[in-house]
Amino acid sequence: MKEFESFKKVVLCIIENKPFENFIKSFQSYLSSVDKIELDKFTIELLTDNQASKRNIGIDIFNHLSSHSPYQFEYSILDLSHILQYKLWVSLTQDFHEPKNRLVALLPLLDSNSELIKESFICKLEEISEDYGGHINKVLEENLNKDNPNYNLIIVRIKKFIEDYYSKNIDIKILYQN
Repeated sequence: MKEFESFKKVVLCIIENKPFENFIKSFQSYLSSVDKIELDKFTIELLTDNQASKRNIGIDIFNHLSSHSPYQFEYSILDLSHILQYKLWVSLTQDFHEPKNRLVALLPLLDSNSELIKESFICKLEEISEDYGGHINKVLEENLNKDNPNYNLIIVRIKKFIEDYYSKNIDIKILYQN
């Protein structure tokens, strides 16, 4: 545990002295050897920080963790305060190219005990589906617990949003081009 605390101090010191420097690759082998829950807590702490330089390194760590397959936090993100749950999904849904790598980690938020977190996250899924279409539903269908009572409601809602969006924005453009 002392070793991990030293790692955190080093990372925070580098962030302070060289903000936005991408240095996490230097710690690749170390990251694979540490306690996953402690690493999750630190990553979440960085991802939800108010300083952009810390969020940037949190994203680097998260990207490293999800480089081979979509990452799922071992630490329960539902144990976070509602504001941290919100900050986490905002941080991980900004500027990404492969939604599966980030969305899988956030899917537990659909079971948040805050209706505001659930609804805002579903709205973000709708917004993301404007760019990624049916890919979002595929991620949901492959990774959501089918026993979740809201499973069908969420899937149907995203499908309906995609259909409505495409009929208003894409299909009409095709019609005018012909």
